[in-house]
Amino acid sequence: MVRSEMPRFNEPLIVTGDVLNLNDIHCPFQDTPWIDRCVNLAIRWGITQVVIGGDLADMNAFSSYGREAGIDADMELDTLSRFMDALCQTFEVYYFAGNHDTRPLRALKDAGLSIKWLMQMFTPSEHCHISDYYWCRLTSGNAEYQIEHPKNVSVNATVVARRLAEKYHVNVIAGHGHLWGMSYDTSGRYTCIDSGICADTERMAYVALRHNTRPTMISGAVIVRGGVPILLGKENIGFYEKMRI
Repeated sequence: MVRSEMPRFNEPLIVTGDVLNLNDIHCPFQDTPWIDRCVNLAIRWGITQVVIGGDLADMNAFSSYGREAGIDADMELDTLSRFMDALCQTFEVYYFAGNHDTRPLRALKDAGLSIKWLMQMFTPSEHCHISDYYWCRLTSGNAEYQIEHPKNVSVNATVVARRLAEKYHVNVIAGHGHLWGMSYDTSGRYTCIDSGICADTERMAYVALRHNTRPTMISGAVIVRGGVPILLGKENIGFYEKMRI
């Protein structure tokens, strides 16, 4: 029989060692004071790698839901570029796609362009590694993780991460849902984390101008150190900032 000549999608980003994981930054709505605290803590702990798990950029100017007043592509992309330049001066950065990041590709009617091609235009640093996948693999200590920007969302924290962990038999850190929490899968073997959001929701018109009944978006980030996940939030980061190294 004729063999398929189509490629296999089995080469995600692979990251090894300790990392700071920042998800759902949504430039130009980034929560800079929060991100600064997470970055400074990572530097104190000797962490040299950052994984950005999707929705680095909001790409509001390309949204099919309608642009917000005062936001244009030049401003969004300039903010994105300056943000990544600053991060790449200190860290080795690993970035993979989120649904917001791919808005320009959809606006171009999927003209055969990849998210990797697009983002390399605005993050040209040799210290930034970009993937077309919506997830990556992380090996830290003796633990294996998948950091995900999944297609699914839930109104209950860690539900999506738990289902992914049970499907793929691995620890999971999930963005996209903008919720915050940590639990285990039903077997008790795998850690399941919703990492929170790194955007300032008071700067996001669709969140602040019209209320909804979904759970409140929670600021968060994750440090994985020696295989151990530390879920950071504004309520607990002060504890870790006071720790002696």
